[in-house]
Amino acid sequence: MQVDVEGIRLHVEESGDGPPLLLINGIGAHAGMWKPLREALPGPRLIAFDAPGTGRSATPPIPLSLEAIARVAEGVLDELGVEQADVLGYSFGGAVAQRLARRSPERVRRLVSPPPRRGGAPCRARYARSRGCRRRCGTTGARTTSRSPAT
Repeated sequence: MQVDVEGIRLHVEESGDGPPLLLINGIGAHAGMWKPLREALPGPRLIAFDAPGTGRSATPPIPLSLEAIARVAEGVLDELGVEQADVLGYSFGGAVAQRLARRSPERVRRLVSPPPRRGGAPCRARYARSRGCRRRCGTTGARTTSRSPAT
């Protein structure tokens, strides 16, 4: 299906008829990336869209900011008559989902934003234990406890 949001024609895919779940993919990905999830989760109303300039959506004359893409995501909800949805953002879509939740908290019932594969706290912890960090930071990254001497 096609919808117009802020003057941009967007490709939207929907499936299911349960509680709405807005799916926001990362940069360069398109709504088709959610096909395995649609097959595994037939209950909720899954809503995915191709962000402006990706997949089957039109390309705007200038690149959109993170805030603008969050407005587009909210516009998709408006066009589909969804007042409130759970939102799952993947990769850059996680940042868009967080911005959407911040700008319109009444529209986001629950937010899921998994950490990227690289980076994030678990990756930083691994780096802290690595030789590179020991060379640069002078630490092993191991947790230490201090104990006062026994008296």
